[in-house]
Amino acid sequence: MVAKCANPVCDGRFTYFGTGELLVRTSPVTGHQELFWLCQQCAGEWQVPDDVLPLEPERSSAGKRKRAAA
Repeated sequence: MVAKCANPVCDGRFTYFGTGELLVRTSPVTGHQELFWLCQQCAGEWQVPDDVLPLEPERSSAGKRKRAAA
């Protein structure tokens, strides 16, 4: 579980979704995913490694149907 900002020098605590940025790293060997969170300030300032990507929220199938029908 994500508990604090991934920036080692930041003491920002994760309290709820909607602030900062969730990131994911997937192991090319095992497929295991590791989650990271950057607080709002660090998300704009901290350079993340190339193998760490923004976590995209999954869209529900109902949302896909609405867009397809439009």
